[in-house]
Amino acid sequence: MKLSCLVVEDDPTNRIWVTQLLRLRGLEVQAVANAEAALELLHERSFDLLIVDWVLPEMDGLTLTRKVRVSHPDTIILVVTGRTEAGALEQVMASGASDYLAKPFTAPALYARLAVSEARVMDRRSRQQAEGEVRTIVEGIPDAVVFWDTQGTIRRVNDSFTRMTGRSSESCIGRKKGILYLNPEEWKADKKRFKQKDSVLYERSYLKADGAHFLAESSTGPVTAQGQQVGWVTIFRDISRRVEMAERLRMTDRLAQIGLLSAGVAHEINNPLTFILINLNVLSQELGDLDPEKKDAVIQDLLTVVADAEEGCQRVTEIIKALRTFARGDDHRPEKVMLSELVSNALVVLNATLRRRAQVITHFDDAPTVLAPPGDLAQVIINLIKNAEETIGHDERGTINIHVGTLNGQALLEVRDEGPGIPNNVQVRMFDAFYSTKAGRNTGLGLATSQSIVTRLGGVITCESYMGRGTTFRVLLPPA
Repeated sequence: MKLSCLVVEDDPTNRIWVTQLLRLRGLEVQAVANAEAALELLHERSFDLLIVDWVLPEMDGLTLTRKVRVSHPDTIILVVTGRTEAGALEQVMASGASDYLAKPFTAPALYARLAVSEARVMDRRSRQQAEGEVRTIVEGIPDAVVFWDTQGTIRRVNDSFTRMTGRSSESCIGRKKGILYLNPEEWKADKKRFKQKDSVLYERSYLKADGAHFLAESSTGPVTAQGQQVGWVTIFRDISRRVEMAERLRMTDRLAQIGLLSAGVAHEINNPLTFILINLNVLSQELGDLDPEKKDAVIQDLLTVVADAEEGCQRVTEIIKALRTFARGDDHRPEKVMLSELVSNALVVLNATLRRRAQVITHFDDAPTVLAPPGDLAQVIINLIKNAEETIGHDERGTINIHVGTLNGQALLEVRDEGPGIPNNVQVRMFDAFYSTKAGRNTGLGLATSQSIVTRLGGVITCESYMGRGTTFRVLLPPA
């Protein structure tokens, strides 16, 4: 690629002569007679090299040099001068010139100075090309990249960083990298670790512009220039989805193992339980026949005991039924169903108790249909609504909010209560089978069964709870 050159010389003879020599050398040349014309041309385009005469009409060559150095810092400027007084060379170089050429000069002398200037231009082009290639690579990779100096100030970020964090480069450059940290103490600890001047691998949660956060796999290493460390570069990859997927796979595997156990337990219990219920029924009838007028206190007490035993067996039957659903789901065939319709039906079923204890507020937005056995999905909805109802204290009336809509192309169901919230130690176990903090008839299978059903349908169920502020269960299901 030819070098481009602008000659600024007011003497027509010298201007033509220098222009011809440069073209013979193979340069692309333009020539003007004064500094003002040069500035106009430089406003339209840039040149690799400027050859400027010191003595020019109106604006002199050194003033022009200073102006060009501000607007075109990479341009090589060669000042031509016939001045030989003391300090003249210092003035030339102080103006920002790259080199000078003393008048009068010969063609070989001009070519010698050109050789030096050409070498500088080629070196600059080589560096710019290398920087451009690095910039292309950095901007093209899907991982976020942050360059920051030794003081912890952000100097550059790539496009992936902007997409990942929602932060523009303008909002970050010049600020401390610690603005990305959830916990300032973590930033302090990392700064000490980085001082070891070795690459560091770690996982860290970072803040997005909207206050949300994400888990990233990070790598930080030193950046050096001419053997001196000038800063650090951090590359981080959002692994939130990967961690979530790993957790879902772990839970799916766990549910599969529990499902096998549940199916076996249900099968083994069901047969003897049937005999017990039959025998209790026979015993109840026989005792009733012995005291048809219900006057014998002992027989009546025994009938009460038998009734209690039958009620206990019925509870075991319910547990077995839940275990079977938990293990493999019901045998209904999947259909295209609307979550809003299933919620409305569930509220009709639960109306008798809900109307006395809670105000139910529904908000139905457009949502895709889902492919699922209606009975399975209805069971999930009823479980979540009953859980919300159970957060309401005795002799109190609460509010339950139910939202159906779309999130990231998936069908969304949210059930939110205004109860006391769920402690962290309970949240980590609440989807476990048979785990319950509620006394009485609760089997501890409601949430476990719901998670099993949702997972089997390719969806995910999550919980967000804050002490004193209530709990939200969120179900996401793929569209049909």
